[in-house]
Amino acid sequence: MQSNDIPGAVVGIWSIDKQWIKAFGTSDIESSTPMSADCRFRIGSITKTFVATVILQLVDEGRISLEDPVNHYFPELGIPNGDRITLRHLANMTSGIGDYYGFHGFAEDTYNNPLQGFTNEELVQKAVTLSPIFEPGAMWDYSNTNFILLGMLIEKVTASSLEEEIRTRILDPAGLWNTCFPSTSEIAGIYSHGYFPWPLGTGLNDFTHSNPSVAWAAGAMISNLDDLRLWSEILSEGTLLSEEAYHQMLQWTDVPDTEGKIRYGLGIFYMEQFTGHGGRIVGYTTSMFRIKEEDTTIIVLLNKYDDDDYVGYDTDWARQIFWSTAKVLFPLKF
Repeated sequence: MQSNDIPGAVVGIWSIDKQWIKAFGTSDIESSTPMSADCRFRIGSITKTFVATVILQLVDEGRISLEDPVNHYFPELGIPNGDRITLRHLANMTSGIGDYYGFHGFAEDTYNNPLQGFTNEELVQKAVTLSPIFEPGAMWDYSNTNFILLGMLIEKVTASSLEEEIRTRILDPAGLWNTCFPSTSEIAGIYSHGYFPWPLGTGLNDFTHSNPSVAWAAGAMISNLDDLRLWSEILSEGTLLSEEAYHQMLQWTDVPDTEGKIRYGLGIFYMEQFTGHGGRIVGYTTSMFRIKEEDTTIIVLLNKYDDDDYVGYDTDWARQIFWSTAKVLFPLKF
């Protein structure tokens, strides 16, 4: 934290009948408020685990198939190869659709105007101009656009909002009372402010309040440590899915240049025996992973975001803390 100017952190480790929970630093620089383990954070791409679960529940209900082509639902979007890109390709990041975050000037625009709103169609159209980057199923490439489309699909099939579907299908049944899919820039309850050194060279600036539409189904959700611990267990056990749907979630695709150590299923990472997801969104960096065989969960929540493209190296501090912790816990495995 000192080396990388991270204001605050919450770390939780649960293993069988033991736990270790610590809060470090401050949740609000201006008021010097100490960080609390109860604080809510924006969890970024951990959102994808919730969206993928709803998609698989719809598969269980026979309302969609993972082999359905995107054009079956959205012919009007003009997605290149949309007649051959399936819902499975979207969920496992092998669609070949570009990431709208890579659209020229998009990231800087959202950093300079964090309250700016976008429609889902606007985000997809930015991605269309960058697509295709490969043939469907030919490669793996992480694209947030895939999950914007899956969120749109959920709303089309259910005739309900994505927020409502996640709440009624997952949050309420699981008792995740501190987790939400926000519709405004506010964070309710006890929360940590989020920081980002932007504009470059100006030090840490407060980016707590941002428009959730920029990430939506790809990364808009908010949660806290206790809820994420419970969700990590539910996710790794497939509790809310049929046995077949859970099996489909864990059909892995190797992430390039990782020698098979990192893989991706349907909205979930496999990282050297741990499963879960990380999240990065302006102001916050998070990591949530569990190794089922050891009944161990590690969660890291940080209130700082950095952009790799501007500093030139990996700034996923939450993932780095997760791995360092995993190696201490299981020195013979890692």
